[in-house]
Amino acid sequence: MAATNPNRSQPLAGQAAVDASAPISQLVRGVAGSEGAQPSIRATAFGRQFGTDTPAAHAESEGRDFVGLGELLEADDETAFKSTDDLVLRQRLLARSRLDQDTHWKNIKLNYTWSVLEKVQDQDMYRQTFLGEPNALRPSAVPNKAADLCNKLVETLNTDPPSPSPQATDDSEEAERATELAAQFLKQDGGEQGTDDESLFWAQTDLCTTSSSAYLHEWVDKTGGGWVPSQIKAHPQAPDANNPLVGPDGQPTTDYVLRYVTEPDETGAVQFTNDPSAAGKTWLPKIRVEKWAREHIRLFPEDKDLNQCEAAIGLFYCTLSEAKRRWPETVGQLDEAGLAGLCDWLPNRYMVLLPPA
Repeated sequence: MAATNPNRSQPLAGQAAVDASAPISQLVRGVAGSEGAQPSIRATAFGRQFGTDTPAAHAESEGRDFVGLGELLEADDETAFKSTDDLVLRQRLLARSRLDQDTHWKNIKLNYTWSVLEKVQDQDMYRQTFLGEPNALRPSAVPNKAADLCNKLVETLNTDPPSPSPQATDDSEEAERATELAAQFLKQDGGEQGTDDESLFWAQTDLCTTSSSAYLHEWVDKTGGGWVPSQIKAHPQAPDANNPLVGPDGQPTTDYVLRYVTEPDETGAVQFTNDPSAAGKTWLPKIRVEKWAREHIRLFPEDKDLNQCEAAIGLFYCTLSEAKRRWPETVGQLDEAGLAGLCDWLPNRYMVLLPPA
């Protein structure tokens, strides 16, 4: 079968076709006794168990503060990567079959009625092919009933989109106020100035009509909300910004106000200022949302959904500048050689995971 770009339904050529059509082992990877499995990584309920070395010892030796947060976080980088990679390779056959199914239904929705989904004999796998010469394929000159039905379904499901409705944990006045604040924040942040939830629901519902499953990955961009002049809680007449709640009489106060402060100097001390333009910068966080299809997600065990699985792995990508913002302690500290090595690394069958651009 010719390697096919799932977004354009056109055959790949050259090295891209070679990379995307690499032979797939028929053996389960990452399981004890299977070919290619790492000796120190053995099978458990969903495919991984660490070796005899204590993960906490790795965390302590590398100065990590991950002790008690789980085996993968406690393990050293090499062990964590190999364990995760073996889990991903374990589902290569299943992922390949699902990708062919999704490619077929995308072609049908695009009105390429010559697409055919065939079951591999004696295997629980499906393969997508085209009837006739792939290079000569054109959309059918008939009404696209599949696309019309999908569009009507998406429109019906998103006519009345869900709205946030947080519930108080108890009957206290504090819980009630927190619930009202949460509802206001979620409504505002889910609008067009925030994550724009309605467009996300619409796009992912439309994707589900051909890919069965769609996922939203949320993360917090610590500087995505821009910056505002730095302010701190302080006594209205406090003389020292480093001890802001103490007034001139030396007595602390709870009746504070917000006052502008400058950037910290070499010793970490700040000064009060009445000019917002002279104040320091406080960066505001922002929730970012990424849209992914099921070829980018691996769930373990394989028969569970996202709400019931024991582990989920996302095969995501991002730009280098975004990676520096998300992981300033690691990616942000790499030199030019390290950044070049990071950009040169490519996963197996990367043409499935990365866009053509």
